[in-house]
Amino acid sequence: MKKQNKYGLSLINLKNKEYQHNFLVEDDFFSQFEESIIERATINIDIKMLKSETMIQLYFIFIGNVQLVCDRSLDVFDYPIDFQEKMIFKFGEDDEVISDEIEIINRTRIYLDLNQHIYEFINLAIPMKKLHPRFEEDAEEYDDEDENLKVVYQSNNEQNPKKENKSNQTEEDPRWAALKKLKKS
Repeated sequence: MKKQNKYGLSLINLKNKEYQHNFLVEDDFFSQFEESIIERATINIDIKMLKSETMIQLYFIFIGNVQLVCDRSLDVFDYPIDFQEKMIFKFGEDDEVISDEIEIINRTRIYLDLNQHIYEFINLAIPMKKLHPRFEEDAEEYDDEDENLKVVYQSNNEQNPKKENKSNQTEEDPRWAALKKLKKS
């Protein structure tokens, strides 16, 4: 039996009906994960649990703030969190992960640990590029410039197709030819 923590649900004597749960995730939650990029946060999680004879469905609502470090200026800023997720735990013989949203759990399980799920959901809500809000307008301009560069690059490739030699074969880059010689020897 797994050690119970405050981010889990007891499954003992549950009837087939709807239940409501609420968790507050704060700094101490993220300290248990070694590689966590989040050190400070305050996130309220409302969970609607629907238990039936064959499964448990969990509907998560995450609302709060995560403190992040800007990739550009290294300034600390609060990033708002507001999203929803869903998990389905089907009853079966052995524990098995089917997909990101579906897991099979043993029917005799008495506790559902949500630590890892909550941690992953929150981390997936954080953008890859963490920019302080004062840089958001600049970021949109850079994204537009990237799109413009892609269009220019594509149009240049269409105007200048690969040069063909007399035998209708494309010319081989001499660097690749040298590497092929090394491979053969």
